[in-house]
Amino acid sequence: MPPKGKSSSASDRPPADVVGDPGAGWGTVLSARGAGDDAGTGVASSVSVSTDAGGDEPSCEPSTTAPAAPGSDRLADEYWGRIVANLRRGYPDADLSRTERARVDGERLHAGQTRKSGEPYFHHPLRIALEASELGLDPDTVAIALLHDALEDTDVTLRELRRDYGEIAEVVDGLTKITAEEAKGWERGKAQTYSKILVSTVRDIRTLIVKILDRLDNVRSLGAMRRDKQRRTAQETLDVYVPVAARLGLGEISRELSRYSFQYLYPKRFARIERQLEALRRDREGPARSIAAEVAAGLDAANLGAVQVVPLWRDATDYIHADRVIDDIHRGFKVLVADRVKVYSALGVVHEMFRAVPGRIRDFISNPKPNGYKAIVTQVNRQGQILDFSLTTRDMDLTNERGVVANWAQGPGVLSEYYLRYLQLLETLTEDDDLRMADVLSHALPDTIQVFSPKGDTFTFPRKASCLDFAYRIHSTKVGDLAHWASVNGRRVPISTALSDGDVVDVHTSADVRPTEQWLEWTVTARAQSSIRRSLKRQRRERSREVGWDLFRMETQRDSLVATELIASSAFQEALRARKLDLDEFLIEVGFRQIDSLQFLEDAKLVPEGRAARARRASGSLLSRILFRRASLDRPGFTIRDFNDAFIRLAGCCSPVLGEDVLGYLTTGNGISLHLRSCPSLARLDPTGQVSIEWEPSALPARLKLELVVDNQVGLIHRIAKVVADQEVNIDEFRMDVVGETGQLKLVLGTNVPKTIQRIVDTLRSVKGVQRVSQGA
Repeated sequence: MPPKGKSSSASDRPPADVVGDPGAGWGTVLSARGAGDDAGTGVASSVSVSTDAGGDEPSCEPSTTAPAAPGSDRLADEYWGRIVANLRRGYPDADLSRTERARVDGERLHAGQTRKSGEPYFHHPLRIALEASELGLDPDTVAIALLHDALEDTDVTLRELRRDYGEIAEVVDGLTKITAEEAKGWERGKAQTYSKILVSTVRDIRTLIVKILDRLDNVRSLGAMRRDKQRRTAQETLDVYVPVAARLGLGEISRELSRYSFQYLYPKRFARIERQLEALRRDREGPARSIAAEVAAGLDAANLGAVQVVPLWRDATDYIHADRVIDDIHRGFKVLVADRVKVYSALGVVHEMFRAVPGRIRDFISNPKPNGYKAIVTQVNRQGQILDFSLTTRDMDLTNERGVVANWAQGPGVLSEYYLRYLQLLETLTEDDDLRMADVLSHALPDTIQVFSPKGDTFTFPRKASCLDFAYRIHSTKVGDLAHWASVNGRRVPISTALSDGDVVDVHTSADVRPTEQWLEWTVTARAQSSIRRSLKRQRRERSREVGWDLFRMETQRDSLVATELIASSAFQEALRARKLDLDEFLIEVGFRQIDSLQFLEDAKLVPEGRAARARRASGSLLSRILFRRASLDRPGFTIRDFNDAFIRLAGCCSPVLGEDVLGYLTTGNGISLHLRSCPSLARLDPTGQVSIEWEPSALPARLKLELVVDNQVGLIHRIAKVVADQEVNIDEFRMDVVGETGQLKLVLGTNVPKTIQRIVDTLRSVKGVQRVSQGA
């Protein structure tokens, strides 16, 4: 690290001598010689501690300091000289006039702005531009880096940037934070900023690349911030930027971000682990070098040409959350050869020298990871010592470390291989009104499996993905929403079945299938969950429209009005236009209790003034007749006609079972929540939301699934079985998992008769040792 008070840049840091893929099972690593060797002691910097609502990274503070005279900022000139040299080397025929203009404009726009240390603010964009140039990015991307804070921290407008820089301005706009004032709240501003970045990334990958480099420069400069802001920024970096960088194949950057995050989150622990690892490395380095030389000699004897064998070392980040004793620092070897064919030859040599560990060979060359990682990973047994090897070519290794930026100069066609799937994911997510960063990150995790379609097409998923995830990858509406069952390796299985590496999957559909809430539990990919939520939302709106129409029709009948004639009246239509609603939206909002239909009619002067208030006093509820009846009435007000009705959900407070005597409660905007009639929570709820419920036999599954949480005690299973047998019902399936003193019992009972279900469940809840009875999945 640079000494205190000196800014850090990519050129100030010695190159790391350890490289690898964080998702290949090797752990998160960075060379002990890499950036941040003084981790745990604090990273010095000259960055202001001020922040704004759009994020936690350091931001500039306008200053009254007079602008520096041209040519007086030697450090800025040094940065610029390196940038130009890098661009000339990587793009010898490129026109740098726009990039040079961006440097001049950026310096002018940020003139007088400083960090609290007094450092000119423009050093920050210059360092990001320098990092971009050293990664081999093109002159326009460097220009984006130079201007990335212009809209946020200067008086320049988007219109002016568009006039002078064209499409570059759109990327700069995508990088501009949404403030707390604009978003009406700090957290909301932060969420909207992420959403804006992701939407912009769909249009131009440079948005995300520059944003990651921006965060990299900021975490290198955390030392000047207060401790609470250091921790907040470090945690956000670990949660958001590290997995996204890994997903784009930016291995070096992802590991450096991890390292800085951990050293600020756990400074003492990080420093202690580093000292222990350094001692271990001094002790183990000799033997590791000897093994590397042994392997290199074997490969040389096989005439494989220039070969390099590099020992790989563990890093403090590998042990930061580990409970195990820090007793090893050597994590394996990387073998670099000239071309792809020689990688397979080198694998054969290594397996000739040492016994291969069965089942631990992974070929990521013929089946690359989603972030473009290519290598063959294997484990061998050398005299009882298990060794990890990663075999790849030098070109592949560059891509493994730099991902999307490794082949930047080759144009969009080459780049699409590395980030097209990721952009497709983002494009899917941006269809949602509720874009959530968690959805992106769940897909960014590097731990993946690969499965195949019957035609041999390869698909990569996060580990624990299901057949339903596969269905939504094929097509969201034509396959995913209609998925009925699946075939895995020729065997019929439920769509909830988790997939394993190498499975061949085929999904079978049915027009009668609709997504349910439970499908969210069966999926792990952002694409599937986003599509399921859209379908559930659509189902709830359709159901709410039906509910709203029934309620509206009943309310109008009270005043001898005909609903169909009423909605055709000019006064009603004008009232809709005043609320910016069409008829469907009006009925949906009535069904969701977001509009009081009588009050709406009263405001439109279609019923006498005070009619809505009198109706509420008289009935105690808008839900007084037909669909929404008083709970005390014997005749039900709502008939559940579909077991998977998205408008209905089981309340978690009392965990009713389908078929039990229940009472509905209409929640604003969320449909009906079902409670046991004896549930204490009902006493605390507004009675105007109560709905009487009746089950239609067709709504109940043929067999009842129950989950019981029970004490692990002798004789309890016999007592539970007797309760079921006394009702002359069979137990079709039975499973019990015991952890310590508690067990989880899953039963499938051969009945769907509501009265029988009620007797069984009531009796089970009274059995000593039964803690909880709920609906089974």
